[in-house]
Amino acid sequence: MPHSSETVLLASHLDVTEVASLSTQLLSIAAEAKVVLDARNVTHFGSLCAQAIIAGAKRATEHSGSYEIVNLSPETTAQLKTMGLSNSLLVEG
Repeated sequence: MPHSSETVLLASHLDVTEVASLSTQLLSIAAEAKVVLDARNVTHFGSLCAQAIIAGAKRATEHSGSYEIVNLSPETTAQLKTMGLSNSLLVEG
């Protein structure tokens, strides 16, 4: 079971410049916590950051953790849909 809850406030532009730090952060906490990704500031959701979130979600699942994305705007949801993704697909890994 997860030991704690971690909330990560996502950057406004989830693009190639954010992917390395986001991936490192998410993979490091995934095994220890219920991870809540707060997308309130996100205006751009790139595919590489989506992959980083999926990888973190898979790691969390392997360690009986969980992932949740909150505060996705309709515009960000539309960007994900264009990539063939959804909130639930991201967090289920």
